[in-house]
Amino acid sequence: MALLSFTTNALALGAPGAQEMVVICLILVLNLGGLFAMIWGIIHAVKNPTLTENERLIAILLCVLLGLIGALIYYFALRNGSKGETD
Repeated sequence: MALLSFTTNALALGAPGAQEMVVICLILVLNLGGLFAMIWGIIHAVKNPTLTENERLIAILLCVLLGLIGALIYYFALRNGSKGETD
């Protein structure tokens, strides 16, 4: 009887259906992907010998403060450092 009471209470409270579970799983996957990208960006910035100290600091701050967006900015803008620039 207790199990039946629990299930009816859960349904009455609005237990998530199939569509909600898909959305929850999608959000979970995106968050884990963002966390992975942030950790990768930090590790890569610390170990990248082509970055100057300022570029390394900017890359780490981008990854920590902006998460996935910061890791993407680092990947496309700072990953190779300033080795191609001439002064």
